[in-house]
Amino acid sequence: MVQLTLDASMIPDRSGARPVVTLRGVTPAITMHGVGGDAGDAPGGYVYRALVPPGAIAGGVRMFRVELDGRVFVSEPLAGSLELSGGRVETFGLSLVLDDYDYSSEISDQGFDSYFHIYLDSNDDGQLSYDEIMAITEIGVMEWEIESMEGIRDFKNLVKLDCGINYIRELDLTGLTKLETLWCSYNELEELDVTGLPALKELRCDGNLITRLDLSANSAIESVWCGNVGSPEMVVVVDPDLDLSSVSVFALDALGGGLTRITEREVAVNGVTVVNKQ
Repeated sequence: MVQLTLDASMIPDRSGARPVVTLRGVTPAITMHGVGGDAGDAPGGYVYRALVPPGAIAGGVRMFRVELDGRVFVSEPLAGSLELSGGRVETFGLSLVLDDYDYSSEISDQGFDSYFHIYLDSNDDGQLSYDEIMAITEIGVMEWEIESMEGIRDFKNLVKLDCGINYIRELDLTGLTKLETLWCSYNELEELDVTGLPALKELRCDGNLITRLDLSANSAIESVWCGNVGSPEMVVVVDPDLDLSSVSVFALDALGGGLTRITEREVAVNGVTVVNKQ
């Protein structure tokens, strides 16, 4: 037999409510037993374990289903098949998501919400499920009169985001580690944090009010369009090893009439200066 354990710290705390945990991917599904522990160790004071015969659980299966306080949570899908051999102990810390959660409830902006209903709601049920949101790799909302991109963080598989020519003042891209292309030109951004985007290759953020842009953590970067319309100057911080001869960095002139390539550090071009990360 194989012992499977769900790290109960992954289960949301609901004031001592006792979860019902089911192991899926085996036939029949197994209700996991709570093994006693201190009340502070896990929800309900339990660790959840099951003994199963050797075999395999197919990739893509959401192994754990948790019923808690009237809500149903499921674990993220397995990345690949799981081989279970006798005598093993497996402990899982898989993230849990609400099985019936409507992710569109995170979208507060009317323009973004309209885009969701037209282009992202694949089954036309007026909601955005976990499966739908994980299937989305590109979003293009240029000129949708959007003021807020709240909710964009949930699109974890997003590769390209074009939200240019809107009225966006804040853009929280936390957790979008697969994002390769970001176009957010001509908004009202005063800050833009892209340090948590390791896959970022192309960035267009010209025509905003950004005074400091830190690209020192973006080792994959290939092309940058930056610079502000009007008076604010910009400092672009890069890794000392970044080769400006191979990475295209363009600065917008103050009147928005064109872009000039920057090939040297510490030299202001259209109000944009590239400096090394200290």
